[in-house]
Amino acid sequence: MRTRVFLSTVAALLLWIGPGWTCPALQGRGKTAKFPMLRSPDNGAVAWSEAVSRDKPRVDLGKLFVRDEKTKREKIVFEAQSTADGKIIWRGQVLEDNHHVFCVLDWSWDSRYLLIRESAGIADSDVGGDSYWIYDRDDRATRLIELSPLRQAVKDYLAKKDLLGRIGYEIVLRGWERENSDRLVFEAHPYFDVSADFVAFWSIAPTGKDPKLLAEKEGEIVIKRFGQIVEAP
Repeated sequence: MRTRVFLSTVAALLLWIGPGWTCPALQGRGKTAKFPMLRSPDNGAVAWSEAVSRDKPRVDLGKLFVRDEKTKREKIVFEAQSTADGKIIWRGQVLEDNHHVFCVLDWSWDSRYLLIRESAGIADSDVGGDSYWIYDRDDRATRLIELSPLRQAVKDYLAKKDLLGRIGYEIVLRGWERENSDRLVFEAHPYFDVSADFVAFWSIAPTGKDPKLLAEKEGEIVIKRFGQIVEAP
């Protein structure tokens, strides 16, 4: 099941998710938008995403690439597909959604792993869902990050604050916990209800297990970016 969150998606723009992380800004119907590359710390690889928006049928489709800088060989890690009438084909299922894009988030400190956000939903609406993946550069394989343990931890946290069921919230991947660590940092915060004043940062293992509360204030944690943004492909 997809993690349902609310995104603000409009006809000509795919909005930022977290500081420094973005999907390609669409340049108009029928045109391919390319986001600048993210270079690995060892300069051995670059990753970037592209997206195209079409009117007939209405659909947004994305791709995500990784290129080996030594061999210049490119690999399409993810590529969105749709039916002839613009419905997204998502993990073997045909959905009513017509918006499916991918975003590069960050490389790991050792340049082996790449964090990826997958977003699917209804184009030109406020409804969508996010999934997060890890691409293994050595194995050239992807692994879905299981978020069930983290969702349960956040629910327990909100229950203690008497907020569970009273507000909507989202969980967003922010990056790696630190250098020499494979743990991931997620931020949980409310959407739409600004009066519900809470923010919580959690770390989890790459498998999604062992969620740990790291901080309850924005200034109590620093998320370092390991990849370097370079020119668009």
